[in-house]
Amino acid sequence: MKLYKLMLLSIIFTSSTAFAADQINLSASDRVYLLAQNDVRNPTDRRLDPIEQRREQDKAKKTDSSDSSSSEQGVTKAAIAVCSGEFAFCASSTCVRTGKQITVKENGGKTTKQYPEVLCTCPIITKKIAVEQNGQPLVGIAALNEGNMGGSCASPAAGKVWSYFSNAITTYPQESAGFESKPAVSQSCPASDGGGSNCWSFLCSIDPKVVKTSTGDVRTATCSCPLNDGLFGSKALKTSSYTTFAGTYSSQPSSSCKQAPVGFPNQLLQ
Repeated sequence: MKLYKLMLLSIIFTSSTAFAADQINLSASDRVYLLAQNDVRNPTDRRLDPIEQRREQDKAKKTDSSDSSSSEQGVTKAAIAVCSGEFAFCASSTCVRTGKQITVKENGGKTTKQYPEVLCTCPIITKKIAVEQNGQPLVGIAALNEGNMGGSCASPAAGKVWSYFSNAITTYPQESAGFESKPAVSQSCPASDGGGSNCWSFLCSIDPKVVKTSTGDVRTATCSCPLNDGLFGSKALKTSSYTTFAGTYSSQPSSSCKQAPVGFPNQLLQ
């Protein structure tokens, strides 16, 4: 659980636009904080692995806490990376159960778990959205060996796109606002509403129809995602509330809590 908490916090609170820092002596918590930072001047498929560069000197100094090694192993197995190019951003989307199962990688792809499958319609983040609306480069954070990714940022086929995460892009098309671009606003959903979906690092199919809005045309993708997958294949507790950005622009925001919204279980922050 400590690994999941550290990983999630590093993703949420660290900018994916930061550049790699000069090598310095870092504590375990500092290294986790830097996971989502990378030199993105050539970011097609860059592994965020400052840990490997510093491991030997850290071992020699023996300054890290006992749980730092487990954090490092999880990070390396997951292959957290900054990927450039367009991606689906599902953080503000609700989903529909299909009645089928989806296979989710865990432990760096060494094992898998089955979860109920949901379909989510997510906006595709383009250069216009990233650069013009947010002043950020067109990059997202991915776990190359988790979800159903195959170890690379590259799309596996025409008409396909990966779903990434970015905390740097805060204004983007909101499903609850008819896909008009608006700032993301979060809400917490109770566990009794059925839980949420995890679309981070999953494959999506680009939808043929463009959505016309007052803030510009929006392309969307349909993503197949697991329901109640906490992150990295860990099952969300049935007692855990859920944080999501979905539904907050609708007339009844809380109604989206019963529509398998994309988000994360708050157990990860405990």
